[in-house]
Amino acid sequence: IIFGMFSVSPYKPLRWIAEIFVDGRNAGKTVEEMEEDTQMTIFLILREDLSILPQKDTLLKQNDIIVIRTPDVMGV
Repeated sequence: IIFGMFSVSPYKPLRWIAEIFVDGRNAGKTVEEMEEDTQMTIFLILREDLSILPQKDTLLKQNDIIVIRTPDVMGV
């Protein structure tokens, strides 16, 4: 689910912000592994009633929701 695009000028978007539901394929990976595999930055993990600031060794659990920033997807 993509939230939107943020920009400091009307000409060049910086990054896309999105939230992703962690399923069985990514559960058990560390934040570092997930970031390396997908080339995205994880800023927040939503787990049950908790908001977790991720560390490189934080394990992702099934049903977590991660808030991420992706590389430039539009090539601008």
